[in-house]
Amino acid sequence: MNNFLKLKDGTMIEIEEDATLEKIVSIAPDETKAVEICKKITEDNVCMVEFQRSGENKPYGTYENVTLSDIPSRQTKSDGAVIVTIRLRKMTEIETVVHDFRQSQEMQNAVLDQILMGAE
Repeated sequence: MNNFLKLKDGTMIEIEEDATLEKIVSIAPDETKAVEICKKITEDNVCMVEFQRSGENKPYGTYENVTLSDIPSRQTKSDGAVIVTIRLRKMTEIETVVHDFRQSQEMQNAVLDQILMGAE
């Protein structure tokens, strides 16, 4: 049975069993696919993640207020496959407050832009 990491934007990344937030391993068939995976692993896209098994309707792990512990690492195997290791962690209380404030500020800025653009 395949396991998947579901990112905030809905991207599903196939992962190895026994994944934890601290160590998520995905085996990409080649460097191109590994780079695609790494590009999806952004601060914004990992703030909410789910661990899922194929064929199951509900996740076996849902985490909010998550951040990167480190940038994803890649290691090429002798057969050309690439091991991508993703390391996440729960945000600290201060990081959560700052993250929520930034999201609120972005929303306010968008509303102000609409108001100002509509006033012309």
